[in-house]
This record gives sequence, structure tokens and C-alpha cells, in this order.
Amino acid sequence: GSSVGSGSVVEFSELRGAGVRVGAGCIASGIRGAVGKWNVVDGSVAQMLATAEDTHLVLYMGAADDVKAEYPEGTLFGRPWDVIFSSPAGVVPEDIWRAGEARTLWNARVHVVVGGDPSDGGTLDLDAVLGWAQDPSDAASLTAWAKCDRTSLAEMLGVACADAERAHRA
Repeated sequence: GSSVGSGSVVEFSELRGAGVRVGAGCIASGIRGAVGKWNVVDGSVAQMLATAEDTHLVLYMGAADDVKAEYPEGTLFGRPWDVIFSSPAGVVPEDIWRAGEARTLWNARVHVVVGGDPSDGGTLDLDAVLGWAQDPSDAASLTAWAKCDRTSLAEMLGVACADAERAHRA
């Protein structure tokens, strides 16, 4: 079953996955359909948004992460960026930021776009691509994440579909 930790806020969500756990002090919004196993890390923000291509954008980061702090001072899930860059998965800053843009969480392409519509009975295994947020040494999850289509906060409005979101929230 699913669970929600103390001090968390969950809105416009259906937590009907095989093991969706929203940790303590989280904000979860728009989580829909059968998302399989997903352990939303304590103190994080998780939002699922529909896209025009029948996929979903999953915005996921630490609630206390400063979106404007520049690398190497910034964090993701409260951890320095170098925790990701020193993993065996081989992720490097150039995988996250485009040349010439500020190396901030705002511009970091860390938010995955996952296929299919979980509202139609499919299951998304979000821990398979986001499990590294809980355990930075999970190289398999980080490698799977690195292979996903990803976008940044700066680009999310061009990816999300406002009409589909309005329909979901109605």
C-alpha cells in the first residue's frame, strides 16, 4: 500500500501504486495512476504533469534546494552536485547543463519525462529511474535516469500541457 509521512501535503494525487511512500515534510502534487514503487524522499517536492505527447513530466527535487545557487554550491535533494557526478554511473555536468547556461538547479535538466499514461492502467516504475534520490550509490537507477528524456524547471512550461493538467485537476 501507500503511505504519507508527517507534515506532508498531497494534492490532486492518486497514490495507488504498489508501494508509493511520500516521506515526511514533502509536497506531492498531481501524482496519478499506477506509478509502481516510488519512495518520495523526505523533505522533497514531487509533481507529475501531463505533456502533449501522452507522457508525464516528473518534477522532483529537495524542498530546500536553492534553484538559483550555482554549481558547485547548489544542491539536489540537499546533497552537493558532486555526489551525482562522482557516482559510478558516469554522469557529468555536461549531461545536466547546456553549454553557456548558468549551472543552477533552475537550468538543470534533471526532471524526467516518462512514457505512457498511468491513468490508463499502465504502471510506471519511478523508483527504477528516481531511486538514486534516496540512495545516491544506486548506480542502476542513476544510469536509467541518465537515459531518460529530461527537462529543467526553466523549460517545463514548454513541455507540460496546461489543458491536460486542467482536465486532471477538474
